[in-house]
Amino acid sequence: PFSTFKIPSERGTELSSISFSPDGKNILVSTTNGVLRVVDAFNGQIIQTFTVSGVLTQEGKVSQVIF
Repeated sequence: PFSTFKIPSERGTELSSISFSPDGKNILVSTTNGVLRVVDAFNGQIIQTFTVSGVLTQEGKVSQVIF
């Protein structure tokens, strides 16, 4: 039921972690620059975007996300 899609990110950043929601409908994606996105797992549409600070690793990255 899932499709393949690209998740947009800023130039020079990489995806650092992903996690599916308990119901499997959404994916939580983190990038190396502290941006978190909730993405629809079926069509790739971005539902919500968050920017985090203060919880990054020493390298300034989000190391893991959990729904």
